[in-house]
Amino acid sequence: SKPCKGMKGLIEEGQEVISDGEELDELTADLALIAAAQKVEHYEISGYGTARCLAKHLGERKVAKLLSHTLGEEESADFILTDLSQPLVQQALSVEIGNGTKAPWGEPGKIENASPANGGVKVRTAAAGGSHSRKKA
Repeated sequence: SKPCKGMKGLIEEGQEVISDGEELDELTADLALIAAAQKVEHYEISGYGTARCLAKHLGERKVAKLLSHTLGEEESADFILTDLSQPLVQQALSVEIGNGTKAPWGEPGKIENASPANGGVKVRTAAAGGSHSRKKA
């Protein structure tokens, strides 16, 4: 058995996220950590899915069944991480009008051009009420 270079890279990247998170606000650091953990889960899902497929092709039904179980565990972990991130994303996107807080996508009512900083999305924020809409450029 050899160490997996891909997983090693993902773990190193996760360690960087933890270190860099000390300089970020708590919300951003938490979301970055969840994203790093999901990268690991997605890598594991890919590996177990591939192994299960090969086991099926080789007629190894018991092995394929065990791999399906493990794959399900990894998919569940990914789902839990996604579920954990949702309230954090909602919090990051919330705008409280009148308290001087500037939303990451600009002032309420302003249309901003698509840019790499906002994920290539044109954003229109509401003039009041905190709602906003996004559309791909």
